[in-house]
Amino acid sequence: MKYNSLERAFRMFDKGMSKFETFLSVGCISACGIILLFSILNRLFFSIPLRWTEEACRMLLILTIFTAQPIVTRERSHLKLAFLSEMFKGKKAEKVLDFISDFSVFVIFLTIFLLFLQYTLKSMHYTQLSPAMGYPMWVLYGICTLTFMDSTIRAIMVCWDDYFAKKKLFPKGGDDFAVN
Repeated sequence: MKYNSLERAFRMFDKGMSKFETFLSVGCISACGIILLFSILNRLFFSIPLRWTEEACRMLLILTIFTAQPIVTRERSHLKLAFLSEMFKGKKAEKVLDFISDFSVFVIFLTIFLLFLQYTLKSMHYTQLSPAMGYPMWVLYGICTLTFMDSTIRAIMVCWDDYFAKKKLFPKGGDDFAVN
């Protein structure tokens, strides 16, 4: 399929973001597993419990969920109201329901992104630190804000590709974490 330069740029952006999102998500869950294993071995063999390992695992688990969200959006794997699809038969009804679902995902992500951004900017003025590791909490909130910005961009890309583009730019992968 022939693509013009703008479409090629969008496809390159999509591939780069897909690889980056997958790297972040897998990296967060891997780091969580390594730290958890270190904590268990440290308690078992040396009888030294470390508080920072529990907090780091908790934060990495939260970040894993937030960094996997754009992947779910890219793969169009959100929960949908299946009973509505079964009630209304036909291609037009399915297309309308998919549009409503995809557009509502975009609106929800945009709203959450704006709320996270507002909260992060307000929390930068306070000196709230994490209990065990001692880093400013606005750093974690900022990372979550960036992941919701990424999810919002992904939702825009999905809506554009499915409903407004003349040809498919962003192929949907066939397996988990597929990068086409």
